[in-house]
Amino acid sequence: MALLVYNTEIVYEEDFGNINQKTRHALETVELQGYTTPAVALETAADMFDSAAADKRVVFISDGEISLRDQSKTETAIRQFENMVDQIAEKGIKIDMLQSPMIRRRMRFRMERK
Repeated sequence: MALLVYNTEIVYEEDFGNINQKTRHALETVELQGYTTPAVALETAADMFDSAAADKRVVFISDGEISLRDQSKTETAIRQFENMVDQIAEKGIKIDMLQSPMIRRRMRFRMERK
């Protein structure tokens, strides 16, 4: 099992078998910013496991939205995400996505201040 925290790029990744104080600290202090492109996180997940791995599962933490600066880029990001979901499924990788309202609130506050 693995943990990936992402926004426009992977900001933190960890094998759940190795969760320790470093991981706890990262989860408590990570500052997500920018726009959400989950296809990048799925691409990273696809590369994390070899075909012999018994339990292939990834947990994503995000604000739960696929959004970019304009509608056409958002639509492209959604299509990329859907394509990567299919590729991940073919590799037998299970995905859990956790939406964090706190992440969303912090991001909105930062965007409003700009």
